[in-house]
Amino acid sequence: MSALSLLRMAAFVEGVIILLVLAGLALSVHLSRRRRRRRIQESRLLTSVLPTLDRESDPRSALDQLTALPQHLRVPAVLRLADQVTGDASVLLRAVAVEAGVTRVAESWCRRRRWRFRLRGVRTFSVLGGGEGVVPHLLDDRNPAVRAEAAAWVVTCPTAEHVDRLVLMLEDVEPLCAFTARDTLMRVGPAAAGPLAAYLAKPIGSRAAAALEVARGVAEPRLLAPGLLLCGDADPAVRVRAADLVSAVGGEAAVDRLTHLLTRDDAPGVRAAAARGLGTMAHRPSAPALADAMRDRSWEVRRAAALALRALDAQGRLYLRRTLQGSDLYAADMARQVLELPEIGVEVLVP
Repeated sequence: MSALSLLRMAAFVEGVIILLVLAGLALSVHLSRRRRRRRIQESRLLTSVLPTLDRESDPRSALDQLTALPQHLRVPAVLRLADQVTGDASVLLRAVAVEAGVTRVAESWCRRRRWRFRLRGVRTFSVLGGGEGVVPHLLDDRNPAVRAEAAAWVVTCPTAEHVDRLVLMLEDVEPLCAFTARDTLMRVGPAAAGPLAAYLAKPIGSRAAAALEVARGVAEPRLLAPGLLLCGDADPAVRVRAADLVSAVGGEAAVDRLTHLLTRDDAPGVRAAAARGLGTMAHRPSAPALADAMRDRSWEVRRAAALALRALDAQGRLYLRRTLQGSDLYAADMARQVLELPEIGVEVLVP
């Protein structure tokens, strides 16, 4: 190939590259302008529709404003409006969204093959409510982002069946799904107590740890029985969380079990959890047992027992001062450190 042919080929390639760059720039400008027009349309809608969303307004005006938008803009516009309204206006917005076909679009998205559409559909129902016919099966979606969003949606529809599925999602291998399930169960609150108690009553071994953490946040009396049972589990990590749960629920049975763990358990972490629990419950008759725990061979247990005594106010401080005069130098040193803590330090260290 001659030098002239090489030059022509190089010039041709250079020209193609320049054309591709220019085409990319033109596309970028076009998309930028399109996004800007979309934001302007949504802002105009927000400005015009918000005043109509009150109890005295005719919803027809808001509906007319919304249906005047192209179909692809209605969902994002409604979601923006949902962030701006509360109370009766929020109820009216949901009604307008249904009549304008927004929920139908969200339902169709939930059935799409591409996961991004399913995610958008679930998010729409999380904001507006509804979706009982299409969202629950997405709790088992193959995409973790969709599963997590469906888990968050359960707050709007916390039926026993949906909450049961959330409890099982605590075992999800995807951290996002497990975290969202845990957060949603805590937000659901008392409605999660029954499914959690049934789950914890099963022989699930170390898998009980995550559910116990959630149960502690719920702290319903129905959770006391499985918590007491799991205080005897073979796994120390499970016993620690079970001790946290029974102390959060409270009661004489909880005190008896925590006292037993404090004095008899082989794992330092469990004994420390029991001491923390007695301090959290502010159970003053436990002061002698906590004072004995100040002589434990584990620094973690001595620290937890001392902080628990400090939480018992005058009676606990009396035992701490007595420990200062004792023969156990380790216990005396821990008592001195805790007595010298400012009140804010105790608030931070005692759960």
